[in-house]
Amino acid sequence: MQRIFLSAAIIFIFLSASSAGTFSELESAFRSDNIKAVVNIPERIIRFYSVQEVNDYAEPIMTYRVAVGQKKYPTPIFQGKIVSRRAKPSWFVPKQEWAGEFAGKVIPFNDPENPFRARNENGRVEGYFLSLGTEGVGLHSTRESRSIGKLASHGCIRMRLEDVRFLFRNLKDETPVKVDYKLYRIEKSDTGLIVHAFEDVYDRFSIEDRKQHLISIFEEHSIPIAILMPEEFEQLMAGKSVKIDNVVIPSSQDIVRTNINNSVLDRTVNMSGASEILARAVCMMRR
Repeated sequence: MQRIFLSAAIIFIFLSASSAGTFSELESAFRSDNIKAVVNIPERIIRFYSVQEVNDYAEPIMTYRVAVGQKKYPTPIFQGKIVSRRAKPSWFVPKQEWAGEFAGKVIPFNDPENPFRARNENGRVEGYFLSLGTEGVGLHSTRESRSIGKLASHGCIRMRLEDVRFLFRNLKDETPVKVDYKLYRIEKSDTGLIVHAFEDVYDRFSIEDRKQHLISIFEEHSIPIAILMPEEFEQLMAGKSVKIDNVVIPSSQDIVRTNINNSVLDRTVNMSGASEILARAVCMMRR
């Protein structure tokens, strides 16, 4: 059973649930009222958080790879929730051209054409569908496990059988699930920040749009874009991730950038209303 677990910026690959205590704690966390999920389409990732409010600094309790819609059948962006769940689900085929002869039909689970069928480790067929209540989109199992991590579906969010089975058993109805489209994600590191950059998989952004999108991501974190060196900005615009060292975030109020000798600017850049001049002064210390 392959899962990606993020804690303290370290990624653990779980091949099996060998630790009953850890797994039990995880099950309890997923059943809490605070659980929230965020799908980021460009990453092909779904993250689960047990927090009041989700932001990039919140550590997910679990992360799964998913498959999302192909370019011509994009997964929509929306704020949804788990509205229903089905084991061994029938396939209610959309009346769409891509469905061909199956359009508008109902394909029962025992029909080999049902795309939710997947064989478990014992060779038995299982299948799950968790509806998100929007445009027929849901989290579901797939017989095409190799499609996970790719643009492969007709808009739904495919998951590995063992992953969606866990969600089926443990997530509560009404659990919020946000499906988003962000090309950047800011993460704390031991020495500063990591700005992850992702491919614009649906070609939604012009160069100018991508620039404004990058600026807006920084603004969401109340971090002045001016802390970036010009070469860092260009790398991010080119879709390359950047590690920004010598940045200290001592609290939710202040961000400080130090120089290579670890001396700290004697003033801080206030995150709620940063002065661009001061931010540029912080950048100058790195030159």
